[in-house]
Amino acid sequence: MRDSEIVIELNRLIKINKEAIQSLVTALNKIRSEDLFNHFNSQAEERQVFVDQLSVKLRAYYPNEKVNDAECTSIKLYPNLHELKGSLPDEIVLAKFTQAEKYAIEEYEKIATHFSEVGHKIKELICLQKEKIEQSLQELKRLKL
Repeated sequence: MRDSEIVIELNRLIKINKEAIQSLVTALNKIRSEDLFNHFNSQAEERQVFVDQLSVKLRAYYPNEKVNDAECTSIKLYPNLHELKGSLPDEIVLAKFTQAEKYAIEEYEKIATHFSEVGHKIKELICLQKEKIEQSLQELKRLKL
């Protein structure tokens, strides 16, 4: 796979996480559970850290390619909660996010396969973030809404 194709995939991953952040932040105004609020808030912060780290590594490994390419199309894995008025039952918001996170994990796995080199810093970062999402899903199962 050419560098430009890999960069397109990494920009997709950045876009997925930016959409996740936007959706998580919007959900904060729609939910009632304090535990779910705290969880979503920490996830939004963690995703921003990941986006920043991936952007830095992308620039380091592929200095001649566009990072955070605005041309990268919207992925739309995460629910658009802006359209919905008022608060939603926490269970509905949680179900929508859980489903989106499962699709996101699949994207992480696909993109990580482009880096066959063991110890590649971008692959390590992607795999670590995928593990954090899986751990987050386990934590969400234990939340009492």
